Amino acid sequence: MNIFYKPNIGIEFSKKIISWNTNREMVRKILNSEYECGDYELDNSEFFNGNKSYNIISKRDIYKNISNEICLIFFNYDENEKLDAIEIHNGVKLQIGENQIDFSQNIDEISRIIGNESDEITKGNIIFKKFKMNISSTKYMGGDSEKLGYIFLSRDEIINE
Repeated sequence: MNIFYKPNIGIEFSKKIISWNTNREMVRKILNSEYECGDYELDNSEFFNGNKSYNIISKRDIYKNISNEICLIFFNYDENEKLDAIEIHNGVKLQIGENQIDFSQNIDEISRIIGNESDEITKGNIIFKKFKMNISSTKYMGGDSEKLGYIFLSRDEIINE
């Protein structure tokens, strides 16, 4: 599957555009594919005297096949059900401007292709602030190589922490 990533706008594939802040139901309609709702809430209240405001809430839909192409992509939503991040785990060639990256490439090679505006947080985990994108190697993700293992695209600025 080929996806065109347009920072500050969203993604495009198969002549379909999904923009940041698109409502969850509309994303589902555009994708028109089976998904698993992966919503969960991590209750941290026991560590904060019962205060639930510290809970971590995740809203996401998990797709393993889009337009009859095998992939593993998570579409993440904010508290208002608006698209705010996309996690790509496999099955995608990602076009960023004139550059294309895919899961057969080493992340150091990807860093050179995309340009020098990156920060390696830890070995195998690189942030591209200009593109609001993070990539990680399979080794960083628990595997055994420096090949691309994960892509994170964000509506919002990624902070290097």
